[in-house]
Amino acid sequence: MESALAWIGYIAEWFGRFIPRILIVRSTHAGVRYRRGKDARAMLPGLHVYWPLVTEIEVIPVARQTHNLPSQTLLTKDMKRVVLSGVVVYSIRDIVATLSRNWDVSDTINDITMIAITHVITEHTLEYLLEHLVGDVQDELTRVTRRKLATYGVRVFRTALTDFSECIVLKNIGGGSAVLTHNME
Repeated sequence: MESALAWIGYIAEWFGRFIPRILIVRSTHAGVRYRRGKDARAMLPGLHVYWPLVTEIEVIPVARQTHNLPSQTLLTKDMKRVVLSGVVVYSIRDIVATLSRNWDVSDTINDITMIAITHVITEHTLEYLLEHLVGDVQDELTRVTRRKLATYGVRVFRTALTDFSECIVLKNIGGGSAVLTHNME
């Protein structure tokens, strides 16, 4: 019975595209309005009226937020293995750049921040990293991430490492055997 009457819903939806809609954008959000699939314009917090027949809207949070990064294993400049994870604290400053220059904002923030961490960590020795982790290293991570994400309208407040440790690697070589490699000389 439901499938037999589903066409009524489709017809109502089709007619609904001809009626202007009201959208309220909350103060912690912003959006982009695309008319006829192009002409991206910012939709700031407030009340907006749009015509769904020719307008698409995408709204996302722009207020301060954090993004936890997955763990990664890297080699330092002196060839020591480390395992680390991090966090980036950011907000969206240019909603049009954020939504129209990349497909998935979260993936872009994740990828660029992890690449920045890789760049900074591999340029230093383990001794330097352990000695300057809280100060200089995190400041450098923030600078690099901030510069790279600015292109996408993202304002970075801080990039920090949440976990950092020397790493022991176990490799399964098949047949139940394992090889233990670590940072000891």
